[in-house]
Amino acid sequence: MFDDLRKSVFSGETSNFDSQAANIWYGKDSYNQPPISYGYPSGNAYKGYVPPAPDVTISQELYKYDALNDRWCKEVANSKGKIKITPLTGGFTITCKYKNITPEGDLRFAIIRYGTKGREYYELIPKDDYIKDAFHKYLKEIYRFPGCTKSKFNALVTFLLQTVPTQDIIMFDHQGWQEFAGGSLNFAFNPSHIYIPQSLISPSVARRKVKEADRSPQEVIQRWKDFISKNPSLMFMGYYRLGSLLQYFLYIAGIKVRQFLIVEPSDDMGKDKIVATLATNDTVNFPVPTLGAGEDVIIKEQEYVYDGVAVYTDDCFADEEKAMIAGLKCIIRTVKGETTNQNLGNGLTAVVSKNAAYAATRIAPENVIVINTDGVEVEADAETIKSITSEMDTLAIKTIASNFTDLIGFISSFVPKLRGNLSAKTDSNSLDTLTMIVFVESFLFRYFGFRFMGDDDFHKFIESVDCKSDRCMSAAQAIEKDFYSILSKMLRSKSISPVPKRRGMCFDDDGRTFMLDGDRIYLTSKIVNAILTQMTT
Repeated sequence: MFDDLRKSVFSGETSNFDSQAANIWYGKDSYNQPPISYGYPSGNAYKGYVPPAPDVTISQELYKYDALNDRWCKEVANSKGKIKITPLTGGFTITCKYKNITPEGDLRFAIIRYGTKGREYYELIPKDDYIKDAFHKYLKEIYRFPGCTKSKFNALVTFLLQTVPTQDIIMFDHQGWQEFAGGSLNFAFNPSHIYIPQSLISPSVARRKVKEADRSPQEVIQRWKDFISKNPSLMFMGYYRLGSLLQYFLYIAGIKVRQFLIVEPSDDMGKDKIVATLATNDTVNFPVPTLGAGEDVIIKEQEYVYDGVAVYTDDCFADEEKAMIAGLKCIIRTVKGETTNQNLGNGLTAVVSKNAAYAATRIAPENVIVINTDGVEVEADAETIKSITSEMDTLAIKTIASNFTDLIGFISSFVPKLRGNLSAKTDSNSLDTLTMIVFVESFLFRYFGFRFMGDDDFHKFIESVDCKSDRCMSAAQAIEKDFYSILSKMLRSKSISPVPKRRGMCFDDDGRTFMLDGDRIYLTSKIVNAILTQMTT
């Protein structure tokens, strides 16, 4: 059978056996089908066939604001003239974005300011979500229409953010002057015109505000001149405050003030007015600490203040002298630089107290400058004084920032000569303080065109900053201090108690009660004798 098959194959004879595989193997294709041409419906692709053009529709997407209905829409228009409008959100506006960057230029977070439904909002967007355009997590006050998915909403916000003003914000570790590697200079303070969560602002920067002046520079200068020119004590405090703004530059020149002020309030120049004259921090939101607040509080305040004045008050009772002295000793150590804390600021220090001067001059006379305000008459209230001094701060800071290259050159050439000339006229402990005060006079003349200090004022300033080792308490002051201390102790221990004065009342001298009439007290003879018995003076 195999032979018959072989013969029929090789002899060319046909047979009923027909195999495509065998035909291919032996070189014969029994199908003779045309080659398959994929993608062509008919005809031969290799003989000039031109396929029909594909049906391509081009679409263009736009975001438009529908003012009539107060909403943002997405408009899709194609090349065939069809337009589809999809409402996305209820009307809102993004007015600004703030990008918080590090001094090295890296993004920390962004703040978006937007308005909707007649209200304004601020939203902080973390770095990762800002980069990923994940705004739907935070802009929750914006109404979204059905069909406005997260991706569509984020795309709309991304588009709008490209059209609004952008402001870079640098958050610093502390207040005061900050110089960058490129040579630019910035003054760090709490930007009250920008919403930033207080938890993200350093405690130092949060305490500092710079008031925008509503007046011209000439008006600001004139108000300040009218205020401080009333008295040499006021002039010294005004110069001391301006000098604090220059500490960054004076440190470069080797000037380090190791003295602090003790300002004694009076009837016409009370504690609140003195604080307004000297304090550069925000004393409304961050009240001035007291001498009796404890060492930790005092040192913290010193850490916070850069290129400014750290102010303390004395609210200790007459019998709390130990607490007052402990606070003074802590301030003296920080001023001298004798603490182990390396994070102290470069600010100046002032204490407002009626009783601290005597104790401080006994402890460290070379580090204390005492200013008495008796006879200083100031009609302006504390708020007006704060406005005057704050606006002058703002003007000085702007002037320094715009002239800092010239200022650094001026300080490096002028201050060493000035310090050398003053060294023969003042005590060595007061030399840097007086150099700073006289330099402020030169600063005012160079950049504002006026000067205050005559020969008499100069000599009074020298007397003010010189050591007070010979300061002593008069006999009358010593007796009053002793009397008040015992009376305070009796009141706080409740061994004596007040009785409000009333019309027609009968009052018996029992040695345990005294009469109170408004802000005056009437002590009975028995109470006075009890106090005199305990007095040691």
